[in-house]
Amino acid sequence: MKKIWWAGAMALSLPCASLSGALAANLDASSGLASKLAEPSPIDVAAKTPTDEAGVRLIANRDLRSWLEVDGERLEISGRLSLHLLATEQGLKDGMVEVKGFNLAYFKVPQAQISRGRTSQDDTGVLGFAVKHEGGSQYLEYDPASGRLAGKLYGYVDASYMAALGRLAGDSAKDDDLYETPAQSASLYVEIALDEALSALSERAKVGEDEMRKGAAEDVMRTKAGLRFEADIDAESDFDLPAYRIEAKPFELELEYAPAIYWIEVAKRLCVQPVRIGRLSWSGGWPYGLSVDYTGEGLSFGMPEVRNQWSKADVVFTVNDWVTVWQSGYWEMDTNGSWTSTEEANLMNEVDNDDCVEVFFIDDFVPESAHGGGATWGSGTAGTKIITSDGNARGGIDETHLAHELGHSMGLRHPWSPATASAEPGSTGTLMCPSGWMNDNPKVNSQENEDKLSNPLFTFAFKFVTAGPDCADSGDCGACP
Repeated sequence: MKKIWWAGAMALSLPCASLSGALAANLDASSGLASKLAEPSPIDVAAKTPTDEAGVRLIANRDLRSWLEVDGERLEISGRLSLHLLATEQGLKDGMVEVKGFNLAYFKVPQAQISRGRTSQDDTGVLGFAVKHEGGSQYLEYDPASGRLAGKLYGYVDASYMAALGRLAGDSAKDDDLYETPAQSASLYVEIALDEALSALSERAKVGEDEMRKGAAEDVMRTKAGLRFEADIDAESDFDLPAYRIEAKPFELELEYAPAIYWIEVAKRLCVQPVRIGRLSWSGGWPYGLSVDYTGEGLSFGMPEVRNQWSKADVVFTVNDWVTVWQSGYWEMDTNGSWTSTEEANLMNEVDNDDCVEVFFIDDFVPESAHGGGATWGSGTAGTKIITSDGNARGGIDETHLAHELGHSMGLRHPWSPATASAEPGSTGTLMCPSGWMNDNPKVNSQENEDKLSNPLFTFAFKFVTAGPDCADSGDCGACP
């Protein structure tokens, strides 16, 4: 049994990419639960939208191996699957289960396989898939007789080399603190064979809820399932990106589940990798000697509002230890009057952590007001990176700046911006409103922002309830200042 963890200081100490099991080989189609998935049988999902929230929530985080197929060539890749399902009582009656999250993150993937020769054979990086909720929720159809969930999900894929292309192609006509990087639309056919009927899990969860209310238990329950999927990634014409396929043969999966009640929530976990600039300087006066200086004031200045604002949307950040870049030339970043520069691209290439959003802290921009104090390259993508100035901390005004930029990393654009393959507009009246230099973003978050969050690096975990959003959506949150 696994204890529900609290979304507080303890949660922030969890290791990045905490997983529920060791890397396992793909199961043979004749073994156990996987045998139920041996033959694909597509199901068209009916146009139904269950609304009754009572039921059961299921999550999983698992290492996996898959096959990447590009232009007839196949390559084995490894990474992680993270899954969040909601089975309501009404949904079970309708034969529907909502997919709240389905993320794939593959690490150390040879980028030459998917870049049409743009990168060397030695270049590796992340390849990520996430479902997108533009236009409403996505569902799998559930057959209680067979215990099988199946359906097609729609989302997007990004890769490390695509992020580098976008960073070099950034232009000042776009939002001056957000530079989109390419992503490809994708569809994923998935089948899940459950070891136990969802109705039985729901009833067992109700019993567990009663025990929890009495204070007799706080355990997350577990069950087994078999899973297989095939993802088709569409070609992208603007950057001449190829179509390809990712396939996972049937494998066994452990699902954790808990009652869908208001005081048990599912957290979205995301790793942040802070990067600082280090420099040595010689003192010619007393006392003589070398001194060491670091950037990074902006981390301790910005994290309180990061935690405050995004806990309202059930996001928990794991912050890694510092990585230091010993290059004094990055201490100040000259944007050359164009809002984005080769120097910025070079800095972002200094550190690549496939499983985290990198945040680079410099001492200052030139001019000081560039990007309004910081910018994000990529939105909702696994390759997203942020550069921010310690001038925010010295100014003491832009307390929500870092929270705003991390909102971009989780797939939220400014409220009036159109949707892209990987991102959607945030709510007006919230922290996703742009603010400019020395003018803080609203310390407000919305349910709409939470519902639109996506990033292939998200993992899921149960937690006890914390403060919710301040308002529902743009109509409820008011206008941007």
